[in-house]
Amino acid sequence: MSNKLMSSSCIILAILFFALLSGCGAVSDSDNLAGGWVLVSGTTNVKTFTLYEDGTCLVEDENGTWSISDGTLRIMGTWFGQMFWDHDTIIGSYELRRDTLTITDVILGGDPVDYSLVYEQA
Repeated sequence: MSNKLMSSSCIILAILFFALLSGCGAVSDSDNLAGGWVLVSGTTNVKTFTLYEDGTCLVEDENGTWSISDGTLRIMGTWFGQMFWDHDTIIGSYELRRDTLTITDVILGGDPVDYSLVYEQA
């Protein structure tokens, strides 16, 4: 095998190796959102909630579900297995920076509000 061919092969293998590594260990927002959160700014009766990786949550010690899609976070209560609107429902655009979760364009219990909610990880 010539030196040029061997050198080219090594470069291609190195590129493939780094391409594979860059995809490994990628952490999604869902992974980062899992955990306990405490309200630090905004007005809502939801002072704390805990999100679990399986899509379930506790909102003020009540069971519920949560999801994210298209940049929207949805935290819903459940009743007999059905999602429903209640005073603990939060829907809005979200931004996650380190240990701070900011929810904007907020809908609380089905009603839009004109302020943001800011939570910090517990």
